[in-house]
Amino acid sequence: LAGKKLIVRFADYVALDTETGREIWRTPDPVAFGTPSLFQLEDQWFLYTIRGELIRVADGKKLPSQDWTIEGKEHAFFNTNAISGNRIYAVHGASQLDGQAYCLEIPDTIPQLESSGLTLIWNASVDQDRYYTSPLIHDGLIYLLSRNGIMQVLNDRSGKLNYSQKIPRLKDQCYAGLLLVGDKIYLGEENGNVIILETGNEYREAKRFNIGECRSSPIFDGNTAYLRTLDALFAFRSQ
Repeated sequence: LAGKKLIVRFADYVALDTETGREIWRTPDPVAFGTPSLFQLEDQWFLYTIRGELIRVADGKKLPSQDWTIEGKEHAFFNTNAISGNRIYAVHGASQLDGQAYCLEIPDTIPQLESSGLTLIWNASVDQDRYYTSPLIHDGLIYLLSRNGIMQVLNDRSGKLNYSQKIPRLKDQCYAGLLLVGDKIYLGEENGNVIILETGNEYREAKRFNIGECRSSPIFDGNTAYLRTLDALFAFRSQ
């Protein structure tokens, strides 16, 4: 939602008038599954897609873009880019084919953005696998989790890898997003294992438990967390 426009992805990106539902513009786009990021510069809104496409919300015009591709896996773009301040963080990959993380900077003015697009700050090679989870930015670090449970932590200013750790005893794939609550990171795998990690420059597991088959991420309301599994809705509350 940007101003009075609702941006919806069908086969293309489509802007609808929020009051009437009238189509305002339509921008063709290749196959992708992730929701685009939305940012505002001066008084205008812009979209940045998981494929590295920069789109002006006012009229749907595509601006100078990165246009990332993965040869043979054109569909393998699944998450949402993370925005922190004036920087955008992206990650994508495919099993045994590619794994890339990026940091890009939003320029100071609209004319700069419209003429040159975003500025690449760094690009780092990461685990070659799909990334269903979006990047998580916290306290100078970027946390990335691949489909098969490789947790990677990079410096968010340089892209330098601090650690890469296969999460022990995982039996399935990771689809749920990374969630930061206080100084803990919550993640899950499809068979229902919930793993709670400490933040920081080394892998430290605080706790884990199993709730049954699940692809969802928890939602917190105060000191209560709600999590939907395949069979039930759970509410967890701190003591």
